[in-house]
Amino acid sequence: MKVIVIILLIIGILLLLVLLYLLIAPFRLYINTRTEEGVFQLGPLVKASLYWVPEQLTAHAALSVPFYHHKWDLMEAAVKASLEENGVRKTIMDSVRTSKKNSPKKSPRFRLQKPPFTFIKKILKSFTIYRFACHIDTGDYCLNAQLFPLFYLWSANGTDAGINFNGENYFILDIRNSGINVIYYLLTSK
Repeated sequence: MKVIVIILLIIGILLLLVLLYLLIAPFRLYINTRTEEGVFQLGPLVKASLYWVPEQLTAHAALSVPFYHHKWDLMEAAVKASLEENGVRKTIMDSVRTSKKNSPKKSPRFRLQKPPFTFIKKILKSFTIYRFACHIDTGDYCLNAQLFPLFYLWSANGTDAGINFNGENYFILDIRNSGINVIYYLLTSK
Protein backbone atom coordinates (compact mmCIF):
# COMPACT_ATOMS: atom_id res chain seq x y z
CA MET A 1 0.00 0.00 0.00
CA LYS A 2 2.86 2.37 0.81
CA VAL A 3 4.46 1.64 -2.56
CA ILE A 4 1.30 2.70 -4.43
CA VAL A 5 1.10 5.94 -2.45
CA ILE A 6 4.76 6.70 -3.19
CA ILE A 7 4.27 5.98 -6.92
CA LEU A 8 1.18 8.21 -7.04
CA LEU A 9 3.09 10.94 -5.20
CA ILE A 10 5.96 10.74 -7.71
CA ILE A 11 3.53 10.85 -10.65
CA GLY A 12 1.77 13.86 -9.10
CA ILE A 13 5.06 15.69 -8.61
CA LEU A 14 6.09 14.94 -12.22
CA LEU A 15 2.74 16.24 -13.53
CA LEU A 16 3.13 19.37 -11.41
CA LEU A 17 6.64 19.91 -12.82
CA VAL A 18 5.36 19.49 -16.39
CA LEU A 19 2.56 22.00 -15.73
CA LEU A 20 5.04 24.43 -14.17
CA TYR A 21 7.35 24.02 -17.17
CA LEU A 22 4.47 24.74 -19.57
CA LEU A 23 3.59 27.90 -17.64
CA ILE A 24 7.11 29.28 -17.31
CA ALA A 25 8.88 28.08 -20.47
CA PRO A 26 8.82 30.63 -23.27
CA PHE A 27 7.47 29.49 -26.59
CA ARG A 28 8.57 30.87 -29.91
CA LEU A 29 7.10 30.81 -33.39
CA TYR A 30 9.60 31.69 -36.12
CA ILE A 31 8.72 31.81 -39.82
CA ASN A 32 11.28 32.78 -42.43
CA THR A 33 10.44 32.42 -46.10
CA ARG A 34 13.91 33.56 -47.17
CA THR A 35 15.55 30.46 -45.66
CA GLU A 36 12.35 28.37 -46.09
CA GLU A 37 11.92 27.37 -42.47
CA GLY A 38 9.34 27.45 -39.74
CA VAL A 39 10.12 26.66 -36.11
CA PHE A 40 7.95 26.20 -33.02
CA GLN A 41 10.02 25.99 -29.85
CA LEU A 42 8.79 25.44 -26.31
CA GLY A 43 11.67 26.40 -24.06
CA PRO A 44 14.99 24.65 -24.58
CA LEU A 45 13.45 21.17 -24.47
CA VAL A 46 10.86 20.94 -27.26
CA LYS A 47 11.42 22.02 -30.86
CA ALA A 48 9.37 21.31 -33.98
CA SER A 49 10.73 22.46 -37.33
CA LEU A 50 9.45 22.59 -40.88
CA TYR A 51 11.79 23.12 -43.84
CA TRP A 52 10.72 23.37 -47.45
CA VAL A 53 12.41 23.84 -50.82
CA PRO A 54 9.86 25.10 -53.36
CA GLU A 55 12.11 24.55 -56.39
CA GLN A 56 12.51 20.85 -55.62
CA LEU A 57 8.98 20.41 -54.23
CA THR A 58 10.30 18.91 -51.00
CA ALA A 59 9.37 19.52 -47.39
CA HIS A 60 10.83 18.09 -44.21
CA ALA A 61 9.57 18.18 -40.64
CA ALA A 62 11.58 17.49 -37.51
CA LEU A 63 10.65 16.99 -33.87
CA SER A 64 13.19 17.21 -31.09
CA VAL A 65 12.43 16.49 -27.44
CA PRO A 66 14.72 15.12 -24.74
CA PHE A 67 15.91 11.61 -25.67
CA TYR A 68 13.98 11.65 -28.96
CA HIS A 69 14.69 13.19 -32.36
CA HIS A 70 12.88 12.32 -35.57
CA LYS A 71 12.75 13.71 -39.11
CA TRP A 72 10.05 13.17 -41.71
CA ASP A 73 10.06 13.71 -45.44
CA LEU A 74 6.57 15.13 -45.96
CA MET A 75 6.49 14.61 -49.72
CA GLU A 76 7.42 10.95 -49.30
CA ALA A 77 4.67 10.62 -46.71
CA ALA A 78 2.19 12.20 -49.13
CA VAL A 79 3.15 9.73 -51.84
CA LYS A 80 2.77 6.80 -49.42
CA ALA A 81 -0.63 8.14 -48.39
CA SER A 82 -1.98 7.86 -51.92
CA LEU A 83 -3.89 4.63 -52.13
CA GLU A 84 -4.09 1.87 -54.72
CA GLU A 85 -7.60 0.47 -54.86
CA ASN A 86 -8.71 -2.02 -57.54
CA GLY A 87 -5.81 -1.00 -59.76
CA VAL A 88 -6.96 2.62 -59.84
CA ARG A 89 -4.75 5.23 -58.21
CA LYS A 90 -6.69 7.14 -55.63
CA THR A 91 -5.48 10.27 -53.86
CA ILE A 92 -6.20 11.24 -50.29
CA MET A 93 -8.82 13.80 -51.33
CA ASP A 94 -10.67 11.23 -53.46
CA SER A 95 -10.84 8.85 -50.51
CA VAL A 96 -12.09 11.66 -48.25
CA ARG A 97 -14.77 12.60 -50.78
CA THR A 98 -16.03 9.03 -51.13
CA SER A 99 -16.03 8.48 -47.38
CA LYS A 100 -18.06 11.66 -46.89
CA LYS A 101 -20.58 10.55 -49.51
CA ASN A 102 -21.03 7.13 -47.90
CA SER A 103 -21.16 8.26 -44.29
CA PRO A 104 -24.57 9.12 -42.85
CA LYS A 105 -25.06 12.70 -41.71
CA LYS A 106 -25.12 13.09 -37.96
CA SER A 107 -26.76 15.98 -36.22
CA PRO A 108 -24.42 17.76 -33.83
CA ARG A 109 -25.26 17.25 -30.17
CA PHE A 110 -23.81 20.57 -29.17
CA ARG A 111 -22.37 23.56 -30.94
CA LEU A 112 -19.04 25.08 -30.10
CA GLN A 113 -19.47 28.75 -29.45
CA LYS A 114 -17.03 31.15 -30.98
CA PRO A 115 -14.82 32.88 -28.45
CA PRO A 116 -15.62 36.57 -28.07
CA PHE A 117 -13.41 39.04 -29.88
CA THR A 118 -12.24 40.62 -26.61
CA PHE A 119 -10.94 37.25 -25.38
CA ILE A 120 -8.90 36.76 -28.57
CA LYS A 121 -7.67 40.37 -28.37
CA LYS A 122 -6.43 39.82 -24.80
CA ILE A 123 -4.51 36.73 -25.81
CA LEU A 124 -2.96 38.48 -28.83
CA LYS A 125 -1.81 41.37 -26.62
CA SER A 126 0.28 38.96 -24.57
CA PHE A 127 2.49 38.07 -27.56
CA THR A 128 5.73 39.93 -28.22
CA ILE A 129 6.90 40.40 -31.78
CA TYR A 130 10.69 40.26 -31.79
CA ARG A 131 11.16 40.54 -35.52
CA PHE A 132 8.89 41.32 -38.43
CA ALA A 133 10.05 41.84 -41.98
CA CYS A 134 8.02 41.90 -45.16
CA HIS A 135 9.62 42.71 -48.51
CA ILE A 136 7.84 42.13 -51.78
CA ASP A 137 8.41 42.61 -55.48
CA THR A 138 5.32 42.28 -57.63
CA GLY A 139 7.30 41.94 -60.85
CA ASP A 140 5.56 44.98 -62.28
CA TYR A 141 7.57 48.21 -62.04
CA CYS A 142 4.48 50.43 -62.16
CA LEU A 143 2.72 48.55 -59.37
CA ASN A 144 5.92 48.52 -57.31
CA ALA A 145 6.16 52.28 -57.74
CA GLN A 146 2.54 52.71 -56.65
CA LEU A 147 3.05 50.53 -53.57
CA PHE A 148 6.35 52.12 -52.59
CA PRO A 149 4.83 55.14 -50.71
CA LEU A 150 2.51 52.83 -48.76
CA PHE A 151 5.39 50.60 -47.63
CA TYR A 152 7.56 53.67 -46.95
CA LEU A 153 4.93 55.04 -44.54
CA TRP A 154 4.52 51.60 -42.98
CA SER A 155 8.27 51.33 -42.39
CA ALA A 156 8.52 54.86 -40.98
CA ASN A 157 7.53 53.64 -37.49
CA GLY A 158 10.37 51.09 -37.37
CA THR A 159 8.75 48.15 -39.16
CA ASP A 160 11.05 46.37 -41.60
CA ALA A 161 8.76 46.48 -44.62
CA GLY A 162 9.44 47.54 -48.13
CA ILE A 163 9.12 47.18 -51.85
CA ASN A 164 12.23 46.05 -53.66
CA PHE A 165 12.85 45.96 -57.37
CA ASN A 166 15.21 42.94 -57.15
CA GLY A 167 12.63 40.16 -57.57
CA GLU A 168 13.01 39.14 -53.93
CA ASN A 169 9.94 38.29 -51.83
CA TYR A 170 10.31 37.28 -48.21
CA PHE A 171 8.52 37.36 -44.91
CA ILE A 172 10.10 36.94 -41.47
CA LEU A 173 8.10 36.67 -38.26
CA ASP A 174 9.45 35.91 -34.78
CA ILE A 175 6.81 35.80 -32.03
CA ARG A 176 7.46 34.85 -28.41
CA ASN A 177 5.27 34.34 -25.36
CA SER A 178 4.85 32.19 -22.27
CA GLY A 179 1.89 30.53 -20.60
CA ILE A 180 2.13 32.67 -17.48
CA ASN A 181 2.13 35.79 -19.66
CA VAL A 182 -1.11 34.72 -21.36
CA ILE A 183 -2.77 34.10 -17.98
CA TYR A 184 -1.53 37.47 -16.69
CA TYR A 185 -3.00 39.35 -19.66
CA LEU A 186 -6.30 37.46 -19.40
CA LEU A 187 -6.66 38.39 -15.74
CA THR A 188 -5.45 42.00 -15.81
CA SER A 189 -6.37 43.52 -19.17
CA LYS A 190 -9.69 45.24 -19.55
